[in-house]
Amino acid sequence: MFISIIVSALSLSFTPVAAAGDACPRWNGSFSCEYKGSLGDRVFNLEMKTVDQRGQTVYVANEKEVFPDGQPHHTDSLPILDQFANNVDYVASCTSPQTVAVNGTATVKKNGMRAQLNGNLVDDGNGQEVRAIFTASVGFFKMNFNVPCVKQK
Repeated sequence: MFISIIVSALSLSFTPVAAAGDACPRWNGSFSCEYKGSLGDRVFNLEMKTVDQRGQTVYVANEKEVFPDGQPHHTDSLPILDQFANNVDYVASCTSPQTVAVNGTATVKKNGMRAQLNGNLVDDGNGQEVRAIFTASVGFFKMNFNVPCVKQK
């Protein structure tokens, strides 16, 4: 039960978007992501592009838009997370040219509980790797994640 909650919270981290003109990472291409840890191995693909849309930089991840504009957003589902959770509320913002901070909650499909997510997406400096570094929480239960997503050639 808690494993599903944590995995679903982790997945939320891979769908941010940013405001144009802000110092934001530029991610474009296919990425292979791999989690190895106490929840078991998990491998997934992430198609990501950075576009400017009406004055905003937007990350389009697996054909879904996420806005790192520092404003609250709601969506029914986000890429990868949609396997585990829905009803997602998040705030994403660029904190440096290499970092997008993401905070949010999602309802776990399996048990209806809300999971809290706090963390960062960090660029390696040349757009070849996106690393998700997050803490997922449900009540007093917390788990840390470090998931690399490497650009495919």
